[in-house]
Order: sequence, then C-alpha cells, then structure tokens
Amino acid sequence: MAERTQIGSHKESSGLGGDLEAVPRPGVISNITVEKYSSVAGKGAIQGKGGPGWIVENCEVRLNSGAGVVIGAGGRVRGCDVHYNGQIGIAGQGKDILIENNGIWENNTHGFDFKWEAGGVKVVASDGVVFRGNHVHDNIGPGLWCDIECRNVVYEGNLVERNHDAGIFQEISYKASIRDNVLRYNGFGHRTWFWGPEILVAASQDVEVYGNRLTVAFGGCGIALVDQSRPMKSGGRFKTRDNKIHDNDTTFEGAACAGAASDVRPDDKSASIIEDGNNLFDRNVYRVPRGSASVQFAWGHAVFGWDELRRLGIELNGSLITY
Repeated sequence: MAERTQIGSHKESSGLGGDLEAVPRPGVISNITVEKYSSVAGKGAIQGKGGPGWIVENCEVRLNSGAGVVIGAGGRVRGCDVHYNGQIGIAGQGKDILIENNGIWENNTHGFDFKWEAGGVKVVASDGVVFRGNHVHDNIGPGLWCDIECRNVVYEGNLVERNHDAGIFQEISYKASIRDNVLRYNGFGHRTWFWGPEILVAASQDVEVYGNRLTVAFGGCGIALVDQSRPMKSGGRFKTRDNKIHDNDTTFEGAACAGAASDVRPDDKSASIIEDGNNLFDRNVYRVPRGSASVQFAWGHAVFGWDELRRLGIELNGSLITY
C-alpha cells in the first residue's frame, strides 16, 4: 500500500463530498487519511452517494462526526480502515455496491440509536450488494446490515465479532446469500428475546444462510428469523418466507438459542408465515456445554426443545453435540 496522505480538519463541515458531490462523476480516492470532519448524521466525510461509480480504496477514514464513507450506485470501498466515526462506518444506496477487505471497527462513538442507523455498515434500497472479506468488530450497532428492499445481496467470507447488535442483519428485504462467514460474540448490547443474534433475517424472504461458523456468548442467540408483518409503502406486507438455513456450525457458551419467531399477534394475517412459509432449518450443528440449560428453539409463536423440534420435522438431519 502506498503511503497515505492525511487530510481533514476539525473546522471542515462536509468532508470530501462537500466539494465533489456537486459534480456527479465517478472518482477514485485512494491512499489518503480522512479525519475529523464534522459531517452531519447520514453524510460521509467521503460522500460519494451523489455520483455513480466512486471507488474508495486503501484509505483510513476516522474520527469523523457522521458517517465515514457513503457510496452510491456502482460504488466500491476496498482495503480501507474505517473506525472511530461518530455515527457509522460505511453507508450506501444503489445498484452494484461492493464493500470488500476493509477493517471496520469502533464506529458510533457519539451514541446514535443503532436501531435507526449506526454501527459498522448499513446499505439500503439496493440491488446487487456484496460484503466480502471484511473484519467488522466492536461497533455500537449491527456489523453488516442491508435494509429496506435490498435484493441480491451476498455476505461472504467476513469476520464479524463483538458488535453491539446483530452481526449480520438482513431486514425487510429479499434474496440474499449469507455464506462462509465467521461470527463471534455479537449482539451483547441488544440481547432480548430473539433480537441481537449472530445472524438475523427479519421480515425478509429468499435468504439462504449456510457454511457459517458461529460462537455465541452465554445468553445470546445464533441464527434467527423474525417475522413482524411489516407494511410496504406499495401495500401488502414483508414476509419471512422461503428462507433456507442449513449446514452452519454454532458453538454456544450457554444454552442453544436459534430458530424462527413470529413477533405479531395471533390474529395477524401473517401469524402463521413461519410455519407455512416454506422456511427450512436442517443439517445445522449446535454445540452446547455439558450440563447447560435446555435448548431454546423458536418456531412461530412457541419455543421448543430439541426433541420437540425434531418431532415437528425441523432439523431432522441436524446435530446437537455436547462438549
């Protein structure tokens, strides 16, 4: 990597995007340090959302008050260190976004509400998003997050650990592949019910989760689907259906916690979507310490133990292993 040039000032108000966003053209930003810009929430010290095809590579983006980097359609963030930003590390929106081989850590230093938008990375309303080979850790919020009608998303080969909310979060969205990632000790800042697991698929469909290795702290959950009957602007509801969770290996430091839970009233039109919506859990391995509490596996409105679960036809080829 070439030597980085440092730019930035406490007095700046808009970061690189403040000068460049007015001319919506592709650009390459590389081998520089960008720090201490007082950008507002939702705006990046590097603000590339206004023009397609921005490439940000081999940069260090730190200590900025809002987002570190924001990209739009065709945007690339590669080989960067993005850390200690006030709201979020990286944000984006648009088709064909790549976030690859970055270190993204300790963002949201100003304590933004991470149920809104804060933490490691959040991409919204996008098609064709790839999160690959990133180390995402110790962010106050989710690690990697795609929200609001994301489609054709790939989370692949990432190391995601010690984030306050879900490690990987696919929310009110569509087709995604979450594969071959390592997740450890996420969700400790939002560990209630089945929220804040290592991998969370909420009100989304056609998501395949496989080949991941998880380590879950005492009191945490591994992989969870949650249906909320969330309304669409165009009418109808987002539904948690046609999701396939298979061939993952999870080590729990306490009781096993996973499954697919309904967070709606029994009289809601989507009340039975978990059970009737072609969701699958199978061939997963659950490792629990000898003598730990019973398994907690959600399915719809109920929580089952291992034997009850298998009688329902779930995890017929899965394994519960004590160590």
